Amino acid sequence: MVNCKRVAFKVSQQAPVKEKPSVSVINCRKPGRPRRDVEPKSQQMPLATIITLPGQRKRSLTGDCSEDASPTSPKRPRTETRPPFPVQNPKPQNQIAKLRADRPLKTPVCPDILSVILDFTPPAQVFEMRKKLLPVYYAVKHHPKIWENCRKYHMPKLPDPPPSLGITEFQYADLRHGQGCQRCRTKQTRKTYWIFLRRWCRKCLAEKLCERGTAERFLRESGISNEDINVFIECLPSGIIDSWDNFVGHGPSHTPGAFKTHYVQSDVLALIAGYRTAREGAAKRDNLANWYSESREWLARKKEQAMERRAFAQQMWKLEEETRQDKAMSNKHIKLQRKEDYCKRALELTPPIPEQELEKLPSFKRAIAIPKPPHNSSWLQLKPKLEREVQELRRVGGNEHEAKWNKKASSEGNPEPSDLESRAPEPPCHQGPYQPAPYQHPPLQLPPLQQQYGASSNTPSTTGGRDVVWLF
Repeated sequence: MVNCKRVAFKVSQQAPVKEKPSVSVINCRKPGRPRRDVEPKSQQMPLATIITLPGQRKRSLTGDCSEDASPTSPKRPRTETRPPFPVQNPKPQNQIAKLRADRPLKTPVCPDILSVILDFTPPAQVFEMRKKLLPVYYAVKHHPKIWENCRKYHMPKLPDPPPSLGITEFQYADLRHGQGCQRCRTKQTRKTYWIFLRRWCRKCLAEKLCERGTAERFLRESGISNEDINVFIECLPSGIIDSWDNFVGHGPSHTPGAFKTHYVQSDVLALIAGYRTAREGAAKRDNLANWYSESREWLARKKEQAMERRAFAQQMWKLEEETRQDKAMSNKHIKLQRKEDYCKRALELTPPIPEQELEKLPSFKRAIAIPKPPHNSSWLQLKPKLEREVQELRRVGGNEHEAKWNKKASSEGNPEPSDLESRAPEPPCHQGPYQPAPYQHPPLQLPPLQQQYGASSNTPSTTGGRDVVWLF
C-alpha cells in the first residue's frame, strides 16, 4: 500500500503466496512535516465547592463502582486541593463601554449626572445636542440654569442679558450660537443684530425696518402730538444703515445723508400699543388728571430700557469684533505654519523644489490659504500637483510671467520665444536707490508783441504825457 499519489517505482515480480500477505505502508511524505494534530479547545468551567459531610460515601475511594463494593469503606482525608483552571486572557473587570451611534446604551444616564456634564460643555455644543438628543432636550428644558452655567464657565467675558430685554437664557444662546434667518429660515444666515435682538437675512432686514419718517407717521396717526414724537422716538432701539443697505452701527445717526437711522416696525407698533394700554389703565382708575406725570414716568422707563439695550448691543459688537480678530490671527499663524511645513517637505524631494518656485505654483498658493494645521495626508495630496506644475514651470523657462507673456505673444503673432531669448536682456529700471531727476519747466512760448500790442517790448509808448513800459 502506497500512501502517496504520482509516485513512479518498480516492483519485482514475485511468486504467489498462499498465505495472507502482510500489509506494509510506504511513507512518501517529506521529512520534517509531521502530521498536524488539532488540539482540542479548552474551556473554562466554574469549579463547584465540595463539601464533605460526615457519614457513609456512595462510592469507595478506590473507584470500584460494582455492586459488590462495600459502601462502608474507610474514608481518606482530602489533603490536596485542586489547582484552579489556568486563565489565558482574563477580562478586565472595569472595562469602559464602547459608544456606537447604531447601538444605544442599555443603562440610561441619570438626569442629575447629565445636568452636571452639560454644565461643563461648551454652549454651542449643548445647543446642537439639544436638537439631536432627546435626553439633552429634556435636561435643558427642566434645568434652564444649564445655559447660564456653561456660558459662565466657557465664556466669562460674555455679558449677562439685562432683565429689561425680556429674553431667556435659551433665547440668548440661540442668538449667539444659532444659525438661520428667524423669519424666512434661510440656513446660511449667521449675523445677529443685537440692537434689534433678531437674526435676519439681508432681504428680511430691509423688509422689517423703517426709516425715521415712517416711524413718525405711525406715531402721528396713533394720536400722539408733534411735541411728544421726539420723546417717543428716543424710546425706540435704532440702527444705522448706509446707502448700500448695510448695517454699520447702533444708535441714532448724527450724519444725515448716506447714513440713515432705521427702526423695527414691530417695535414702533408695540410702543404705541403699550402707551394706549397704560392710558386705558389710567382711565379705569379715574386718574386722568395725573396722566401727564404718569406718561412722563412711563416714557422715562422706556427710554432707560432703550439705553440698556444699546449698551448691551455695543458690548456684544465689541466682543464679536475681538473674537473675529483673534480668529484671524490664529488662522494667520496656522497658514504660516502650513507654508513652512510644505517648504521643508519640498526641499526633501528629488529634485528639490526651492521656495522661490513654490510661490509661483497655483496649487501651493491654494494650499497655504487653508486655515488648517498641516498633516501627512494633505501633503500627499499636494505633492503630485507640485511636481506636475514645477515641471511645466521649468519647461517654459522658470518664470511664470514669462510663460504667460509667451502665450500671449504667440496668440498675437509676435516673434517666437526663441527670438526673444536670443536678444540681450534689458537692464533693470533702477540701479541702487531711486533718485528722481529734477523737474525742468518747458520754455514759455509767448506771441510776439508786435502782433499783439503793435509795439516791441523794449519800445516805450507815450500815453498822456507819461512813459509806459510793458513788463512781462
